[in-house]
Amino acid sequence: MRSTSFNGVFRLAIDANGLEYDKWKTGEGVPVETCVCNLSYFFNGAFDLHWHKGLEFTVVLQGQMEYQVNDKHYRMEKGDCVFVNSGAMHSGRYVDDGGCRYLVISFLTSAIDGDPDGAFAKKFFEGVMDAKSLPSMLFENGSNDMSSLCISIHEIMKKKEDGWEIEVKGILCQLWHLFYKEAKRLSGLSVEKPLSVSPIKKAIQYMNDNYASKLNLEEIASMCNLSKSEFCRCFKRITRQTAFEYLMGLRIKKSIQLLEEEGLSVTEAAQNTGFSNSSYYTKIFRRYMGCTPREYLRRRKG
Repeated sequence: MRSTSFNGVFRLAIDANGLEYDKWKTGEGVPVETCVCNLSYFFNGAFDLHWHKGLEFTVVLQGQMEYQVNDKHYRMEKGDCVFVNSGAMHSGRYVDDGGCRYLVISFLTSAIDGDPDGAFAKKFFEGVMDAKSLPSMLFENGSNDMSSLCISIHEIMKKKEDGWEIEVKGILCQLWHLFYKEAKRLSGLSVEKPLSVSPIKKAIQYMNDNYASKLNLEEIASMCNLSKSEFCRCFKRITRQTAFEYLMGLRIKKSIQLLEEEGLSVTEAAQNTGFSNSSYYTKIFRRYMGCTPREYLRRRKG
């Protein structure tokens, strides 16, 4: 989970498609990244709905968080660990103003086995790596050693002493073994047919590309090849907000970047983020941020 910062507020490094930029450094023997984050550092205590190519385990270290993967929502507490598959949409927000510290372990399967066509990969990755059938899995505190293994990987990568690659690879194998056994155990159980998130990804991409333009539900639903009612139902089920609420929140976040990073006036920020006038922009800004744009800027500078 790579993030960038503006004036102390973090945001994920994601493109207009909602895809997080590749985070693994070329030349390193093990494509693994770890980081400890706090939701209180993010805009409104939440990181954006996004997805990426790699696999991810997240462990709550302190506090609580609402963690979403596609249309599934988890209430996570200290010691809980959640797996997110490649391509699965996910986001998180804190439960209260106390924030939430959490550890993220991101990696590619080549960190365990570099041959994607080999017998090992076919046995232990194929099937499990299908985000449509297995987008996520929660491991509650005390149910196994998933959380402690993730923490061990992080501690090793902080020091990066001689031979750290071998240590990390060994622990990743243990981690995947535990996950693989649980995934196989659940594979025989009847589960609810997962909702396709492809249309919602398209909608999010479209809104990210066109947030400054006039948009309507019919236009977005048509682009997703869904009826207006079906689109609204799917979008609300996955994001827990309406498409209009998502768009307004997106516009407000974009406007804050313009106000803080580019020094635009309130009127200019409103015009550049799709608001019809500065009065309406101020009304929506207050709804999302609890203050006017000018009050927000004064607080940030003060």
